[in-house]
Amino acid sequence: MKINWQRIALVAAIVVMNIGCDQATKELARDQLMAEGQLSYLGDFFRLSYVENKGAFLSLGAGLSGHLRYWTLLILPLALLVGLLAYTLFSQNVNRRQALAFSFIIGGGISNVYDRILYGQVV
Repeated sequence: MKINWQRIALVAAIVVMNIGCDQATKELARDQLMAEGQLSYLGDFFRLSYVENKGAFLSLGAGLSGHLRYWTLLILPLALLVGLLAYTLFSQNVNRRQALAFSFIIGGGISNVYDRILYGQVV
């Protein structure tokens, strides 16, 4: 199997930048929005709110027991992200656009897993 170093570099760069930007914006939200609760712009047309989510999409799973939440919201997503990363890096069926899209998914997912490990929730 031939290693595609160009793809590995592209995926790594996008994943790292995605994690960095995601963590930076979450830190800004913690610093600026946590105390305010909500900021309104353009006559309340555009609002920024601080929300912490212990669950998944739309807070699904937030009410699960700690043990079950650990497996469904931390271990399972981490395993899926590792699988998607391996597929993205080593599959001959993934074109450049797909690798780009998968890299953003992987970066966002890793950043959310990091938040769940560190804070027990995602901002």
